[in-house]
Amino acid sequence: MIMILDCTLREGRQARQCNFDIDQSTVLAQAISELGVNMIEAGHPLISNEEAERVKAIVSAASVPVLAHARARREDIDAVLAVNAPWVGLFASVNQISLETKFKGKTRADVLEMFADAIAYAKANGLKVRATIEDAARTTMSDLLDMTRTAELAGADRVCFADSVGALSPSVLSQIKHSLRAYPP
Repeated sequence: MIMILDCTLREGRQARQCNFDIDQSTVLAQAISELGVNMIEAGHPLISNEEAERVKAIVSAASVPVLAHARARREDIDAVLAVNAPWVGLFASVNQISLETKFKGKTRADVLEMFADAIAYAKANGLKVRATIEDAARTTMSDLLDMTRTAELAGADRVCFADSVGALSPSVLSQIKHSLRAYPP
């Protein structure tokens, strides 16, 4: 079964000179809902009060479920709960670049534990969880499988493979997809 998640109100908003305000976001959420998509991806409510209000307006206007973004941290999840989004897109990465730049001072094990805790916390608070392996293109297969296992054991409803930097060719992505689908071995 093919399901469609529209990311206009998140990714589209990041395009150069594109900054939907609350009223525009509401109109777009209603129109996108009417197109027959299965879900709308909104922004990250912890970023600012304005973004939280915008995401809350999207949730109210949409006739389909809305997914709001959050880092794998409880305060981010609390912000998603505050805007009443039924889904949270939690993201984390354990590749070497992320550990050195984003998660300074944290080990791979620390980030995996943080990811599991965030997923379990979100689930305990009634959210559906899309666990996103961020920057997956630069993540080893072993680490991809460990993050997938961690997400599954913590109760994630879906796991998302995000080629955040657009580094993969279709053939390499296909190989990785087949390996991940074959999990568990």
